[in-house]
Amino acid sequence: MTLLKTIEIINDVAMAHPLVNSFNEGNIYDINSNTNNIYPSIILSQAPHNLGTNTNQFNFNIFYCDRLTENRDNRLLIQSNAIIVLTELINRLREIFLNINANTITTFHDRFSDELAGAYSTINIEVPNIGECFYD
Repeated sequence: MTLLKTIEIINDVAMAHPLVNSFNEGNIYDINSNTNNIYPSIILSQAPHNLGTNTNQFNFNIFYCDRLTENRDNRLLIQSNAIIVLTELINRLREIFLNINANTITTFHDRFSDELAGAYSTINIEVPNIGECFYD
């Protein structure tokens, strides 16, 4: 399975969740420049990948983020929703991929162009690496 197909599957699973309004692949700090982002949002950032003989391991940081209100009184609600959504997404991905490892979820509160709260998890997805290359 290719990296592109893996990300497409993660996108489809994320966008099927009722608490996710947009999906973006890239650096979390690029959220400032993405005018198509609608909160709450999933951001998928690539980490270094591992190549094997019969399988590849694609590694990602997956973020769930939402905008804080001016007085920030929704921070814990957003972080709670983030943990629920990430857990549900990871569980759904476990039904699709050969092997997926995701053991921790970390909450955050940070200022980008918008002040955001949420959570992220590092996920490792093992996929077969045969039969997907096409050459002209």
